[in-house]
Amino acid sequence: MSNERKTQQLGMSFNKASGRLKKMYLLHLLQRLGEDKCYRCGQAIETVDDLSLDHKEPWVGVSVDLFWDLNNIAYSHLACNSRAGSEGKPWSNARRQAQVERARKQYVSGRSGLANQSGIV
Repeated sequence: MSNERKTQQLGMSFNKASGRLKKMYLLHLLQRLGEDKCYRCGQAIETVDDLSLDHKEPWVGVSVDLFWDLNNIAYSHLACNSRAGSEGKPWSNARRQAQVERARKQYVSGRSGLANQSGIV
């Protein structure tokens, strides 16, 4: 079946529908495991539209390794994640240097996790 036909049947692009299904399944698993609490506010994430992946430590301007670090990933409400990102909290030079050094050490010691397993990096 062509993507055009799938898109017509689904009422949205196949890629969008596929992404939404994955997100629905992720929320379902998080709820079953009791891991559906927002990293930012601690409240339950109840809808797929509210669910977002959140980086605990910012990676932009620090290290791409922090983007792929699964230990740096949490779940949050989309609104909480957006609010935290828009606050633009300043980072001290010492903290930024510590992050860069941590990422460098992780990189040197052999990257692990999703990026390495999938050959993305």
